[in-house]
Amino acid sequence: MVYRGKPSAACFLCRERRIKCDTRRPQCSQCTNRSVTCPGYKNPLDQLFRDETESVTKRIQAKGKKHDTKRVRKVQNETPPSSRSSYSPPAIPLAPLEPIEDIAIANFMLSHIPDSRFDYLSTFSFSHPSSPLLTAIHAASLAVLAQDRRSTPLLLRARDTYTRALASINTALRAPSLATQNETLICVLLLGLYEALLYIPSKPARQWTTHTDGALALVRLRGRAMLDSPMARKLLQQVCHLTLVRSLRSNTRMPPDLLDLAAEMETDSSCRVPLGGVTQRIADLLASIQEGMDGEDVIEVTARLDEEMKGVGRMMPERGEYETEWREGRFPFPYFRAVQFKNTCHMLRILLNEILYAHAKSAMVQQRAVLAVEGLAATICASVTQFTSATTMTSLSKPCAASLLWPLFSVRGSELLSSASHANALEQLRGLGDALRMPQAEVLLEEPWRINALREGLCMFYLS
Repeated sequence: MVYRGKPSAACFLCRERRIKCDTRRPQCSQCTNRSVTCPGYKNPLDQLFRDETESVTKRIQAKGKKHDTKRVRKVQNETPPSSRSSYSPPAIPLAPLEPIEDIAIANFMLSHIPDSRFDYLSTFSFSHPSSPLLTAIHAASLAVLAQDRRSTPLLLRARDTYTRALASINTALRAPSLATQNETLICVLLLGLYEALLYIPSKPARQWTTHTDGALALVRLRGRAMLDSPMARKLLQQVCHLTLVRSLRSNTRMPPDLLDLAAEMETDSSCRVPLGGVTQRIADLLASIQEGMDGEDVIEVTARLDEEMKGVGRMMPERGEYETEWREGRFPFPYFRAVQFKNTCHMLRILLNEILYAHAKSAMVQQRAVLAVEGLAATICASVTQFTSATTMTSLSKPCAASLLWPLFSVRGSELLSSASHANALEQLRGLGDALRMPQAEVLLEEPWRINALREGLCMFYLS
C-alpha cells in the first residue's frame, strides 16, 4: 500500500468543477444552491491508499530477470557442456506492505468513526505506541477490517489485540491516577464496541454487559468530576445511553446516582440525552411490571407513555421541511440521524403497545394496539431506503446503517404483526446484509422470527 496524502473530501460534482465543497451531508451547499442532486462522496480509504504490490512486483521481476540472464550466460561460458544443468531463478519477494494496524485504523477512522458515538476519537493523538487507548483502538479497528474483508486471520489478530487491551486496562485501573482519566473510560467503552462488532445474535451478550457495568463503575468513581469538561460530559452522556438500554433489557430502574449526574449535565442543552426522560419512565414501567404492578395501573401508565412518545416523535418534521431547517441551522445533525430518532420512538411505541395488548381486557383496546404496531412497523421498514440508497451509501458511515438491525428485528419479532409485515422486515434485513456485508444481518435471517430483539442484545448496534 502506498500512502497518497490527504484525500479530497469534496463531492464528485465539486471535484469535477474544481470548486470548493463544504462537504455537507447528504447534499453539499454548492449542489443545493444549483438545485441539483449531490452525487455523493468518494470512499476516503480508496483515495488514501493505493495497492502498488502488483506494479512493484513486475518491476522487481523485470530487473531480476535481466540480472539472472547475465548470470546464466556467465555460468554457461565457464561450465563445460556436460556439466550444465537447468537453472531456476530465485523467488522474487513481494513488496513490503504498510503495517496492517495502520491500515485498520485508517479504515476505522474514515468509515466507522464519523457520525458514530465515538466521533471524539478523531481529536486524540497517540504519542505512546503501547498506550492502553491505542491498543483498544487497534482491537476495534482490526475487528472492523476483519468483518469488511471476511478475514479469519485478521479476526484472530483482533482477538489477540483485544486480550492485550484488557490486560493494559486492568493495569491502569489499579492506579487511582489513571482510573479517573477520560482515556481509561474510553478504553472500556471501546472494548464494549469490540464486543458489539463481533456479536452474533442468539448468543449471550455478557461481555458487552460487563463492559457497560465497568463504564458505569468508572463514572461513579469520578462522581461530579464527570461534569468538569466537555469531553467528560460527552462520555457521561454516552454511559447514560448504554445504562438506559441496559435497564430496558433487564427490566430494572436506572441507578439514582447516575440520574442525579445526568440531571446536572442536562442543564446544558448541548448535552441533553435525547428521549432520556420518557425512556427512563418506560424502564421504570418494565421494572414495576416485573415487581407485580396491578393490571389496570399498567394499562393507564402505558397508554400515557405511548401518547407522550407519540408527541416526541412529532418533533422531527418530514424530510423536505427537515433539510431546509437543517441548512438554516435549527438541527445539528443530518436527516439520517433524524430517521434514527424516529425509529427509536417507533420501537419504544411498539414495545408499549405490546404491553397494552398483553394486559388489556377490552378487545377494542387490543385491536387499537395491533393497528398501531402495524403502522409503526411499516414506517420502520420504509426508513431503510434512507440508509441504503446508492447516493446515501457513498456518504454514510456503517454504524448509522447498522443501527437498523434493532428496529427491523423488533418488527420481525413482534407477535402482533401479520405475516406480510414479517416478510417485509425480512426483505429489508436481507437487503441490509447485502448492501453492507453485515454478518449479523445474515445470521438474523436464519434465526427463528420469535426472538426478542431487546433481550438478544441487538441494541448494541444502535449504540456503537
